[in-house]
Amino acid sequence: MRTAWRIVALVVSFSLPCTGTLVLFQWTPQKILLAADSLSLKVTNTGITSATECKIHQEGDIFFTIVGINDDPAAKVDLVAIASRAARQPGDFATKVYSFTNLAALPIRDLWLYAVQKQFLLSKLATETNGVSTITVIFVSRREHAVAVKEYTGRLDGSMSEAPAVFHGRATGMRTDNNFVTVGVSTDAAAAASRDPNLSHLDGIPFITSFFQVQIAREQQRLYRHDTPRVGAPVCILEVSGGRAQWTPGQQGPCPDIRR
Repeated sequence: MRTAWRIVALVVSFSLPCTGTLVLFQWTPQKILLAADSLSLKVTNTGITSATECKIHQEGDIFFTIVGINDDPAAKVDLVAIASRAARQPGDFATKVYSFTNLAALPIRDLWLYAVQKQFLLSKLATETNGVSTITVIFVSRREHAVAVKEYTGRLDGSMSEAPAVFHGRATGMRTDNNFVTVGVSTDAAAAASRDPNLSHLDGIPFITSFFQVQIAREQQRLYRHDTPRVGAPVCILEVSGGRAQWTPGQQGPCPDIRR
């Protein structure tokens, strides 16, 4: 079976710290797969440091990850905390996602404006690919078996725009295609995957792990031009099926055990 996949974002986004540098997900009626690397970059005007951390967060039946800038203590904005708060709101999955949209409306703009005005290195790195910075939040509901993608685009003049949330699931109005969707630093991996006959015949977990291996290898090749890789092992893979969630065996990485 030839794997179907498409790119939904090709922007390299760094932050203080940076979360979800490369994320890949797939929705099918039987299973949801959500994968993220574990390399987090902390960017200040004096340099870049890296750390290994879990990028897939849980709040009740909701799991989420953030690609791009997610917090800055100086700007007093923490998108992970906002997403957690939204996930605790009463209502169905869509209500929780729209709650995040409302709760993050001003803070996310303040976060980007602060980065442009006060964090020169951060804003430069965040926009080096095509002149804009993308912040993408991916939510997964194990109870409703659905995925939502909310994307924001920041520009060097400090402005920010947002796209409507896109839902993948069985409910009316949601997308039902089963493509793999990649978000983040995926240009090189996508090109490599399209040329690799071994990847083209893979599906599911084998495709995900091989796809990440391609990107991690490409990042090592970049190091003669850049001091810091943007993607790093281990790769964490979440599986959601039948109202239950679990880490793929051997792919939990630094993530905590899933709460029931």
